[in-house]
Amino acid sequence: MRTGISFAVTTGDRLRLEAIVGDRNAKQKHVRRAKVILATADGCGTNEIKRRSELCKPVVWRWRERFMLEGVDGLLRDKTRKPGKKPLPKETVQRVIDLALGRPLRWLARHPRWTFHFTPTSASWLNAVEGFFAKLTKRRLKRGVFRSLPDLQAAINRFVAETNKAPKPFVWTADPDKVLAAVKRGKQALESMH
Repeated sequence: MRTGISFAVTTGDRLRLEAIVGDRNAKQKHVRRAKVILATADGCGTNEIKRRSELCKPVVWRWRERFMLEGVDGLLRDKTRKPGKKPLPKETVQRVIDLALGRPLRWLARHPRWTFHFTPTSASWLNAVEGFFAKLTKRRLKRGVFRSLPDLQAAINRFVAETNKAPKPFVWTADPDKVLAAVKRGKQALESMH
């Protein structure tokens, strides 16, 4: 351990840290931090904690020092940082909006095989796709530990295979006339803004 950093983990602190590690809804960064402190309390050295957690030495030292100064609450709080980039100028934002809402580029509009369609974000199929990715994230990716890109790909492929074993086909239930009327209203609202 770095010089000047020493602490004892009380029984109460250990219970709180173990509760964080065991909580399936805890943020992963909090779980990692709690594991660093628990491993330190169990007598593991920096190199062993680095190996287990895949964190670098300065990060291990940072969480030990934060725990020494602020206890468990310090591990659950992130320091505020300055924003990384300045906001875009208003002129740039307006230009992007104008391009997005304007007419298609000439070469795209003249292409004989392409037809542009306005797809509302409330479209039922779009909700189904969004739901699938939310389910993938919640059930397979959120608390997973992937040591490499192939590990991540394998987890995603397993999820897709399991989902395809018992598929629930999408059934269109919306009235097409109501959908088209909503599209027309949305288009009119957009055109009235400019």
